[in-house]
Amino acid sequence: MMLTQFSILAMIGITIIVLCTGCITTESPAPATVSIPPESPSLVPVISGTQTGSTTTAKTDSGTVPESPFITIDPISDKNTGDLIIISGTTNLPSGASIYLKEVNESTGELSMRANHIACPDTHGVNRWRFIIDSTPWMRPGTQRFHVSTPKGDVNSSVQFNLTGTFLGPEKILYYKSGSKSATIPGTGSYPYITVDYIDDHKKGDIFRITGTTTLIEGTMLQCTVRPEYYEDRSKRPAIISKDDCDGQFIIAGAPTAVVKGTGDTNRWICPVDLIISPENIGMIVHVSTTNEYYTIKEIFGNATFNLS
Repeated sequence: MMLTQFSILAMIGITIIVLCTGCITTESPAPATVSIPPESPSLVPVISGTQTGSTTTAKTDSGTVPESPFITIDPISDKNTGDLIIISGTTNLPSGASIYLKEVNESTGELSMRANHIACPDTHGVNRWRFIIDSTPWMRPGTQRFHVSTPKGDVNSSVQFNLTGTFLGPEKILYYKSGSKSATIPGTGSYPYITVDYIDDHKKGDIFRITGTTTLIEGTMLQCTVRPEYYEDRSKRPAIISKDDCDGQFIIAGAPTAVVKGTGDTNRWICPVDLIISPENIGMIVHVSTTNEYYTIKEIFGNATFNLS
């Protein structure tokens, strides 16, 4: 089963190392998620295309809902631990409609919120949605089942697949706090750091991973954030501002991830990247940092930039 996740966009590789005297780690359950996104799966249709709800026309903030609304999910083939899991599909709900991703507990049937996104038209005018989950830090082998719906749940669909292999994530989730001497791998000193591996430039619609190293101990929670450079340099703000959320001009993508075991005196971290909704021809800024349980205190940083064509 998955612990937690959220979704994001992308990053590149100039790394800034921030030093800090010591830190404390406190054990805590994995945080709730918020947003993440297709691939060309094959097999396992499971409960695809389940539709419920009224057949009357309704009005939402994103437009008029059709008389027979639906959400479909592309089938997903079985996966191995360490794979990127891409959950995607179509809907006849209006562009900009909110789509929720929830994980289904196989034992109880309980739904747990994992992410939210919006539906946007593809090049053929079909409204699509997608979520990406990196299975490395979060998912244990076994049956995985997810539920996709409108916020009220009245239009929904479900899918399941099998995950095989060995669990690659941490057994405990920890939050970094200043003042502890147990925050880093033994023998690496008291100044933890985060690096971001180099990332090539990308284009809208790309899916990939951003990665890096750290001396923080396995299980330490990190927050990945990606946003257009004009958030930090207003001189680069576009002359024409789109009001369409699907244009992604003002998107800020963020996702929690956990440090996983590396080799020697460094561990690693991984964040999935989705550029389905993003601006074009702009520089992007990446921040990877430690975080507390509420994502309000960030102390150790790794930074990078990349260009979107």
